[in-house]
Amino acid sequence: MKERIFICTHSQLPRGDANSNYIFHMALSLVEEGFEVIAIGRSKSSNTSIEKVEGVLCVNIARSKRLPAKIEGHIFFGSQMCRELRNYHIRKDDYLILYGGYVSLFHSIANKMNWLEKGHITACVVEWPTKQQFRWKHIDPNYLLWKYVFNRMIPKWKKVVAISENLCSHFTECDCDTFLLPPMINAQRKISGERKSFEKQVFIYAGADTQKDAIRNMLFAVEKLSDQDRSCFDFHITSLTEEKARKLLGEKQYILDEYEECLHIHGWMEYEDLINLYYVSDYLLLARETNQFTRSNFPSKVPEMMNYGIIPVCSRVGDYTDSYLHHLVDSIIFEGASSDACADAIRTAISIPEEKRICMSQKAIENARDHFDYKQWGKKLSEFILD
Repeated sequence: MKERIFICTHSQLPRGDANSNYIFHMALSLVEEGFEVIAIGRSKSSNTSIEKVEGVLCVNIARSKRLPAKIEGHIFFGSQMCRELRNYHIRKDDYLILYGGYVSLFHSIANKMNWLEKGHITACVVEWPTKQQFRWKHIDPNYLLWKYVFNRMIPKWKKVVAISENLCSHFTECDCDTFLLPPMINAQRKISGERKSFEKQVFIYAGADTQKDAIRNMLFAVEKLSDQDRSCFDFHITSLTEEKARKLLGEKQYILDEYEECLHIHGWMEYEDLINLYYVSDYLLLARETNQFTRSNFPSKVPEMMNYGIIPVCSRVGDYTDSYLHHLVDSIIFEGASSDACADAIRTAISIPEEKRICMSQKAIENARDHFDYKQWGKKLSEFILD
């Protein structure tokens, strides 16, 4: 009988957001090592779904939608998860990986699954936000609940899988065993599409995280470019709506109208449409301030897009620029996240000769497949979980 690992999360599986991608590739890495993996997430609809995808059984618990998602999650999600685990006749020799910040999940597992073998529960952490990221700062209920989970519940089981060195260091100081697991990709997935056009350099930003990413400054940078620069520059932003973009720009929202020939706000895109945009993109533009939040995170969009030959143009912050990327070899790394710094980085990118750009694109693919392929991580991860 195969050993079973249950991954418990608040994200929809197998796709939905960056969390979904991280969890699904984690699951694939464990399937590769011969485990039976059941990943239980949270549906965005009122229907429970069950499907087996590439060897991973993905279960999404229905949402009632009678309450806001976060309130329902903090109050009820833990009980729903325990009920689902019982449906699969969870045994004391099974393993659990807890991913997410709902206090009800950690409390319910602690109280209702305390008969599991010692060392069979691992927490997984991918963020370390501060009070500044919350609406009401230090008195925000979501911040207080998250802080309780982060400081009290996650260290309880003494085993933590973390996405960054910064998080690993913190939980090591909390007397936990830690395992560093960056975002992963499927290097075996066939990447093919239309040949990229070299008439304009196509930049992409795929995300809408105004907490981590300096989206305003990336947009302000467009205005700082010369007419000649903009004539060979296209910038596509996905997941961010035009309404939100205008709100972010404030009195400078005229940028969206004045430079509409090179600035394209797509909003949410179907997965296939997004992948088609990847095929014709040259660069990922990603500006981030340096703070606890960004140092502790590792954007999955970096290895994901590198796998498609998209060259990261990004601020120096976190593990990906410290440990994986190489300036002017497979990426362009710049200091800070100001609009001037973004504009300078864009100018550097569009000035790179075609032959050099093709070489950098190939190096980005090689880097992604050498360091982030899920098949390289399964053995080490499973040894940590079983230890």
